[in-house]
Amino acid sequence: MADTKTVRPGTKNRKRGQERRKRILSTARALLADTDPDQLSLADIAERSDIPVSSLYHFYRDVSQVYTDIVSQFHEELLEDLMADFEHERFVAWQALISWLIQRTAAFYQAHPAFEVLILSGKAPARIKQTDRELDSQLGQALTELFQQHFDLPDIKGLDQIVYNAVEIVDLFFSLALRRNQTLTPDAIEEARRAAIAYLRNYFPEFLNTRGTHAT
Repeated sequence: MADTKTVRPGTKNRKRGQERRKRILSTARALLADTDPDQLSLADIAERSDIPVSSLYHFYRDVSQVYTDIVSQFHEELLEDLMADFEHERFVAWQALISWLIQRTAAFYQAHPAFEVLILSGKAPARIKQTDRELDSQLGQALTELFQQHFDLPDIKGLDQIVYNAVEIVDLFFSLALRRNQTLTPDAIEEARRAAIAYLRNYFPEFLNTRGTHAT
């Protein structure tokens, strides 16, 4: 007797829904490259994505919910980008690791203008920045793990919060630079690096031993 595959009811619809959601977010990200967040509507996204606006309302009640999902994508994609190359890097000082993380994050922002405008420009709704801060807390925890993998850290009380604060410092300096110059200049990136390292020096010893295969 031949094997037959049973397709559960709703599976096809779920797949179609996932594809549409992906297209909505991709379209919104493309539009944000040259449109301010407060000027973009669900109708604009529907027209560009060739999805009826009535169908968009099945996924999102308003455009700010689209932005929330885009910010979540940013954090996932940024962490994936950092982790992809982290294992190939060698750092003899924690300051060098900080510099690398900031440079990579700046490059990631520059390659993704939708993330720049939503997170750094100050033009997105306040709730979007709040979402970003909540996700920054998770990012801070992931970066803390990177530090612990690479360096023999002393027992530092509230380390996750300290690293989170450093993340927020970098975001602040990036945001100020973007509002002032409409781009992240090398000088602005260097200022963010200096600020983050100066803050962390209040908690980290100047020299830390490296761990395992990461040591040089």
